[in-house]
Amino acid sequence: MTAIASSIKKRCYFWALRAGAGMLTVAFLWGIWGSCTAAVADYNEQLNTPETLRKAVTLAPDNAAFRALLAEALEGSGEDPKPQLIEAMRLSPLDSQYAIRRAFRAEIEGDFAGTEALLLEAARLDHKANPRWALMNFYFRRGREADFWHWFNRTLSVSLGGAEAVYRLGWNMAQDSEVVLGHIPNTPRIMRQYLEYLAGNNRLDDAGAVAVRVASSGPGGQLPLLMAYCERYAEGDPGRAVLVWNTLARGKTIPYRPLSPESGEILTNEDFRIELASEQSRHRVFDWNLLPVEGISIDRLPEQKGIRFDLSGEEPETCDLMEQRIPLAEGKTYAIDWQAETPNDTPITGLFWQVTESGPEPHEVTAPIAGGAAGSFVFTAKSQSAMLRLKYARLPGTKRASGSITIRNLHGRLAR
Repeated sequence: MTAIASSIKKRCYFWALRAGAGMLTVAFLWGIWGSCTAAVADYNEQLNTPETLRKAVTLAPDNAAFRALLAEALEGSGEDPKPQLIEAMRLSPLDSQYAIRRAFRAEIEGDFAGTEALLLEAARLDHKANPRWALMNFYFRRGREADFWHWFNRTLSVSLGGAEAVYRLGWNMAQDSEVVLGHIPNTPRIMRQYLEYLAGNNRLDDAGAVAVRVASSGPGGQLPLLMAYCERYAEGDPGRAVLVWNTLARGKTIPYRPLSPESGEILTNEDFRIELASEQSRHRVFDWNLLPVEGISIDRLPEQKGIRFDLSGEEPETCDLMEQRIPLAEGKTYAIDWQAETPNDTPITGLFWQVTESGPEPHEVTAPIAGGAAGSFVFTAKSQSAMLRLKYARLPGTKRASGSITIRNLHGRLAR
């Protein structure tokens, strides 16, 4: 009884303060009685047995929560909880949890029409997510697809937090990305949320249309995820990557121009105006990736639309200096042009371009770079993507290269 005494003591002290020191008014006495009754009800509710909860309901007959607890205790002991749930609904008609609990009980008893009616009433009174979630699950269990998708959509429309369980249930109903997407509200917030779900559940192959929608509506905090999506498909399925990349570029979300392998626009940042990245610093996708090499320093010269390499003569005998993934249209013939400059036209040997295509017929095309001269090389695409690399290899019978060379006016195009 210590808990009861403590609760009564606190409530009596409160009412004594309300009444004023030395004044034992009717209000004070009534307050003490109400506090004592509430304290006993609280104590009985905490014991959480049918007997004590019945006492709590007797002492606080208008408390819907006590009646719901009593219903739960009765159900656990094999008794009928329905009268208490009905009373809880009457006492708190706007609280949907009691209707949902009654509906769950009706479903267990096989009263599916009653279940549906109770859940629809709960959703009418409460426009938050819980009644909608309960209806969606009910229709899923009953196999009523049209009703399921209706409430799937309505649940997502009010879900403010994570909705992973909703998306998972949608995929359980239909293993079809287009069907699921067709019932998801097309809002930026929900599309970003759904893209995150697909990525986290290894379903990026189903995320193409979602990624484009997110990219076109402003990716918010999902830009890293969109770039990772592009990175994932840049080699094996570049059409997917280019579509999202171009959507981001047209919206000025990324500082690059759109790519078009069909018309020859295959190089990104070819004037080097955007700072280059190292492999570890961020997703490169179609931008240049610098490959640091001991003995070689690199300076970007955006005002000259170029990049300078200073070779110390102590660099490795073979190395890669920078690379870029380029999208291609199979069967198209491309040309890559550049201008190489060295101080006083001092020759530097060993630098060359290499295009390496992956796919069923991997092959390489190389072209040497000669200081002080324009250069160009042509290749015909046998796949949909390739890696363009600037490389160095010491030529047989020569010393390692030493000196400076600037590459300017780099440009990719369709060969005429």
